[in-house]
Amino acid sequence: MNPVVLRVSDLRKTYVDGDVETPVLKGINLEFHRGEFVSLMGPSGSGKSTLLSILGTLLRPTSGEVELVGNKLSTLDDGDVTRFRNLHIGFVFQFHHLLPDFTALENVLFPTLPRRVDDPRTERARAIELLRRVGLSDRMNFRATKLSGGQKQRVAVARALMNAPEIVFADEPTGNLDRDTGEEVLALMRELCVEHGTMFLISTHDEEIARRSDRTVRILDGRVVSS
Repeated sequence: MNPVVLRVSDLRKTYVDGDVETPVLKGINLEFHRGEFVSLMGPSGSGKSTLLSILGTLLRPTSGEVELVGNKLSTLDDGDVTRFRNLHIGFVFQFHHLLPDFTALENVLFPTLPRRVDDPRTERARAIELLRRVGLSDRMNFRATKLSGGQKQRVAVARALMNAPEIVFADEPTGNLDRDTGEEVLALMRELCVEHGTMFLISTHDEEIARRSDRTVRILDGRVVSS
């Protein structure tokens, strides 16, 4: 079996508003391995979005531990977490969140900006190759506003892989696309998962995505009910 890249131990999250405490995650235990393609499913209010935000280091848990590629996040300060996220995690959102005034190539290169790059030509060559791999070699110099919805999401997938992360979190990545385009983007992510050995965790309501995943994690009322 491939090595574990993400481990969650007794993860809990409680929101506090004055004297009112609302427990959202109630003791989550999970493991994910290198190269897995996993779907995350649960009804609205199940804690799915909160869990994804914590795993993506965008939100701190109330208690419990998240260990990403051997690093316990509880031992890192906010600055270290930010740097860690940039190097090891990629994101694909339902709405692509591209920078509209920049080209496809510039958007893919964006994750390299926070860190020192020894040879910008190497980074540019990787971005060009990723755009070729997602079928956009002829669109790399088009501004984001000149791309279709499916093309924008392909750019978002390439951007997520730019820093060669071990993990990519995708939140409803096909939810804003028509069925055929969504199928193309899903197939692309599946292929890239295999080629790069990247672990993909996809939050979705689409049972077809679950069917095509290696496994599905289902949560209900803040607890894992199947995995």
